Amino acid sequence: TLFELKPNENARAAYIEHCRVIYVDDPHNLRMIDEFERDYAPDKAIYWYSRSSFIFEMINQSLRLLEANIITMTAFLLQDIQHHLERLHQEQLSGYDETCLVVYR
Repeated sequence: TLFELKPNENARAAYIEHCRVIYVDDPHNLRMIDEFERDYAPDKAIYWYSRSSFIFEMINQSLRLLEANIITMTAFLLQDIQHHLERLHQEQLSGYDETCLVVYR
C-alpha cells in the first residue's frame, strides 16, 4: 500500500520540518538535516538510508513500532529506496550470467 501512494510534492519539506522539531537540541543531526535538505536526490536514497543518520534510526523505529504517521511521512523516501533498488537490480542482473546471485548487506 505504501508504494502505491502518489508522491506528495511537499512530503520532503514536511519531513525535514518534522525532523528539525524532533532534533532541535541536537546540533549534529540538525547539520545532517540541512545537508539532507540541500543534497537529497531520489537516486541517492539508499545512500541516505544506509548512512549512519537520523533517517535510518527514524525509519527503522517507525517500522518496528508501526508508527503510521512517521511511515507515511517517509513514504517518499521509502518509495525512492524501492525504485533505486529496482534500478540497481536490473543493472546488475543484466550483466550476470550465473543462475544464482549472491548479495550482501
